[in-house]
Amino acid sequence: MPSSQRPDSACDPDVLRTVSEQLRGLRYGMLQITVHDSRVVQIDRVERTRLQEHQPRSRGDAHGA
Repeated sequence: MPSSQRPDSACDPDVLRTVSEQLRGLRYGMLQITVHDSRVVQIDRVERTRLQEHQPRSRGDAHGA
C-alpha cells in the first residue's frame, strides 16, 4: 500500500502524547513500540535502576565487611 494511503498512527496526537508521557522521567531504560498493520498498538516501558559503582577495595580489606 502506498504511504499516502496507509494510516499513519505515528503522527496520531494520542500516540505522540503517550510516547512523550512514557519518556518523561525515564533515566535508564527503553520504550518498545509494537506496530500491527501500520498502527501503534502497544508501548512497553522498561526502566532500569543503575547502582553506584563501588570504589575498589584495597588488598588489606576483608571481603564482606
